Amino acid sequence: MYTKARNKNGFDQREQSNQEANNNQSISTSGQVHNRYDYSQIDLHINRAEKNKVKRFECDVCTKLFKKKEYVRSHIRGVHLQERMFACKLCERKYSSYTALKNHMLANHGLPGFHRCDVCHKYFKTDQTKRLHMERYQHFTGNGEEMINDKK
Repeated sequence: MYTKARNKNGFDQREQSNQEANNNQSISTSGQVHNRYDYSQIDLHINRAEKNKVKRFECDVCTKLFKKKEYVRSHIRGVHLQERMFACKLCERKYSSYTALKNHMLANHGLPGFHRCDVCHKYFKTDQTKRLHMERYQHFTGNGEEMINDKK
């Protein structure tokens, strides 16, 4: 049986008695073998492992796991209830997330209404934000004209 020392003074005595009682056997914690009875390090290891455990949220319908509760709600609405709250204004297709709608717009309609940087190909909602981006990242030639990157 292993005993745990409550303070530094008692640690050496407990360690010695534990080693004698257990004939210097090694102990295993979380799959790691510790040949020395350094309980403070073992406790530290266990505490870190417990803190690093990620809480998972489970879908009640299909038991799929998610990192956040809001992801479960979104999953249930989009997959199981098939709610489609985001509609394309050009073809009336509906999607369960804004990201899915944006991907549809990019793939099928070239993101009309969005302003694309010709150098790095990022999209912006307004021409003003695109121009601020171009100034910030110096996407202009020396004479103030926009640089154009032919890569698409």
